[in-house]
Amino acid sequence: MTSIFLGFNLKIAGILVGNYQPPLHIYDYPQRYEENIYARVQQSSMEQIGREEGLSYDEIKGIFTHVNSCKKKAFGSQLNE
Repeated sequence: MTSIFLGFNLKIAGILVGNYQPPLHIYDYPQRYEENIYARVQQSSMEQIGREEGLSYDEIKGIFTHVNSCKKKAFGSQLNE
């Protein structure tokens, strides 16, 4: 897997602290936010929610897919009990 650096150098009071990278993975979003996105996509479209939230289509799709797979796992574990 290749990684892409999309960050920038972070300076505090003029001192270079290191490289800052914005969150690239869906796991960096709070669970409530992901569930909110998931519910809204079911009523609208990924493109519309992306415009409203300022996220790309791929970010919205990643969040939706992640929450969907978590719900499937939770439902499957309930069936096994």
